[in-house]
Amino acid sequence: MNIKPSTLICLSLPSLGLATIVTSAVASEDKPKGSNWANPMYLTATVPSDRFTISAGQVYSSFKGRRLESQQLTLTAVPSDKLLLWYGYQKNTVKGRSATSRLHAGATSLGLRWLYGTPKTMTDPTWALQIEKVLPTKATSVTSGGTEIFNPTRNLALTVIRTTTKSSYSAGYANVRGAASGNADVLTLGYAAEHGDEDEGLFTQAQLIGQRWTGPATSGVLEVKALFTACYRVPISGHLGAEFEGSFYPLGLPMASGSVTGLSSFLIYEPGGAAEGLRKDPVGFLCARLMWKQKF
Repeated sequence: MNIKPSTLICLSLPSLGLATIVTSAVASEDKPKGSNWANPMYLTATVPSDRFTISAGQVYSSFKGRRLESQQLTLTAVPSDKLLLWYGYQKNTVKGRSATSRLHAGATSLGLRWLYGTPKTMTDPTWALQIEKVLPTKATSVTSGGTEIFNPTRNLALTVIRTTTKSSYSAGYANVRGAASGNADVLTLGYAAEHGDEDEGLFTQAQLIGQRWTGPATSGVLEVKALFTACYRVPISGHLGAEFEGSFYPLGLPMASGSVTGLSSFLIYEPGGAAEGLRKDPVGFLCARLMWKQKF
């Protein structure tokens, strides 16, 4: 049977269109999943869909007659679909029961999150390696007995994250080292879940933390800690949004734990005064943030 050339052309067009659709779908599935949770302390194997964000937050806590206030600033940048970079700054003040009891500690942080591997479909898990270096300044403890200066600690955290759809699992190791003495090894297992859409939603995270540390007057202490976090995000207008976060440490602060490491790492020196009880007492934090974001 003879087929005319014009018939061949008509038969080839549907197959060409179908191939184009299939190729486009496969290419789109190769891209890593996106997320609008730009705070690097929210552990997901994703990068924000916004290329640049600035967030400023105020943290408040009250425990056993003491108060903690912290001002935090975070800048994030996404130079590629697989890389998140950030810079953070925080200024912490713990106020003791007496008017003269104070602990002041500040820190900057630098970090990156790198997504490795390429998922074959949108339902395949994504993996990420996160590295953070926290650089505290000197801490000052003021009590009725005088003033004590604590030299900066050295802090490095490594975390591996696996994300499937809206759930994430993480395993991390952090080391806190005192300037002259003191050392802590901190292991963390975490689970996180996202709810809602890219403009408004809820992020929840739970972490089980184990640490072994040695301080000036203590040696080889093993401790178990936990952290529960929930954050609700709402749009305000255009590029501006807000986040409201609550977090709770039922067994006291670990030496290293995300955004409070700039303060909690000084517990390696076993300070008293306003910081007394931070390592063992239940502590909760409330935080409000304003966020400006930009897509490119």
